[in-house]
Amino acid sequence: MSISRWNPTSISSFFDDEFDFPAFTSSRNISTGLNMYETDSEVVAEMAMPGVSEDKVDISIDGRMVNVSSHIEEKKEEKDKKRYFVSSMSSRFNYSFRLPENVSGEEPEATLTDGILTLTFAKRINDTPKKIKVNKK
Repeated sequence: MSISRWNPTSISSFFDDEFDFPAFTSSRNISTGLNMYETDSEVVAEMAMPGVSEDKVDISIDGRMVNVSSHIEEKKEEKDKKRYFVSSMSSRFNYSFRLPENVSGEEPEATLTDGILTLTFAKRINDTPKKIKVNKK
């Protein structure tokens, strides 16, 4: 291989057939999770939903089955005289879980803070078990 002098005014080699434009790739791996816990008066479910706004969350309750889903897409496009760049991202979140029997039928409180969706379900107030006395007839 011979050594040749670099000439900054000659860019013909830049456009040779063998030249590959650089590929910009990125991946977004998100570890999602569902945490559920119980207090004396409520059952709480926390779900990771980073980057999701409140209006993109769909919550449905059928009996004791709860389904939470969201789908977001972002596309960024930049054009100018010398470059063209497109970046896109898509995220989908789906959570399904069954509520315990002691949850009341009231609508849960739903809050979305810092990418964490929190559903708070009120518990039914359970009376203490009653004893029934059997009388002899």
